[in-house]
Amino acid sequence: MILSRMKKKREILIIVFCLILLRTHSSSQDLRSSFHAKVGGSFPKEGNVQAGFESGFGFSFSLGRKLSLSFDFVYWKSDVKERVGKLHNGTLSITPFLLSLQYSLAGERFLSPYVFLGSGFVFSSFEIGGYISIPEIKINQKVKNGPAFYLGTGANLRLTRNLSFFGEISYLLRKAGAETIITDMNFGVSRREFSLDLSSFLFGLGLKYFF
Repeated sequence: MILSRMKKKREILIIVFCLILLRTHSSSQDLRSSFHAKVGGSFPKEGNVQAGFESGFGFSFSLGRKLSLSFDFVYWKSDVKERVGKLHNGTLSITPFLLSLQYSLAGERFLSPYVFLGSGFVFSSFEIGGYISIPEIKINQKVKNGPAFYLGTGANLRLTRNLSFFGEISYLLRKAGAETIITDMNFGVSRREFSLDLSSFLFGLGLKYFF
């Protein structure tokens, strides 16, 4: 009788222990929310827009075992060389605010590759440089803000339980309208609209802290 009770208790303890192990293993597979910061380079598709130094930061919120929602805030400047019918010499500043779904191909492991897909809104500012003109004429150019499409891939390399090094390659698809504004003291103001392909390849390296 006593041996039978002891055997049942042992079986119950073994079952409870197994459940705890399963729960622990399951929790370890769940993605965790994180904060990240990165630096890198941007390589615009538009021929007269030069590559720029990129920096940014963001947050990722877990949606399940392998899926997370990521917010990214990025900034870079590019020098622009004058091209007929396009932008004049100057500096183009790009500030994308991006939202994407990120899918981890292996959960949280020592090396965790992932892919992401999303969209966002891009703020653009152009500061025109020197140009040759008569004193009566003033030239200004503006690049419009607008939506963008965003996709890419990357990988986390775990350094500690809460800290990872990561690298990313992404593509920002962005078509932008622009206009040249000519102010002539004799003939008034004239405007000419044109389009820019500000699509860019982005390469970034950074650190990610998991909560």
